[in-house]
Amino acid sequence: KVIVSPLTRTLETADLIFPDHDSICVHEELQERQTGKPCDCRQSSSLLHENFQRFKMDKMKSFMQDKDLISDSDDENEEDKEGSLSSLIQMRACAHRWTSEGLGRSNPRIMTRSLSDTMEEDKESLRARTQKLLGLLDEPSIAVVTHKGYLRELERGTLNQPDAKEFKNAEIRVYRIHLDAEQSLESAERVI
Repeated sequence: KVIVSPLTRTLETADLIFPDHDSICVHEELQERQTGKPCDCRQSSSLLHENFQRFKMDKMKSFMQDKDLISDSDDENEEDKEGSLSSLIQMRACAHRWTSEGLGRSNPRIMTRSLSDTMEEDKESLRARTQKLLGLLDEPSIAVVTHKGYLRELERGTLNQPDAKEFKNAEIRVYRIHLDAEQSLESAERVI
């Protein structure tokens, strides 16, 4: 099984590395630290599905429906929408930056609502999000295709490797992980 972040650069990497793999699953939890910058924001679900049709996207949150992306109305209750409120906030922050650069209105696939530039995920929040990876480990061998910032906080936090060095571009690390019955970490040993 291969699990991958929904950002285009990781989807392209997974597509190149695993060209014939039939179980590549996209998970929002693996996304890079939320900075509000366009490079850390994903495209709409429909566009991702269009470009990566063989990938399983049924585990993605549905907050990114195209109709929600291009709406300027703030009348609806955001917490009632499917998906997490924090993910909506992150996408709105991305949209604000894109719109302020003049890109939002010219591309209907980019969200056009505005929000303060202060919406960034801090290290502690990212580290807490990496804990969710343990719940995705449902097979004996899983490849995770994600981002340096995410992996850094996964190793130093969730996997209890406080002295882990920064990942280099395209670096591969292998861990043997043991979980208890509640999907909590018992041990993590780096083998490569």
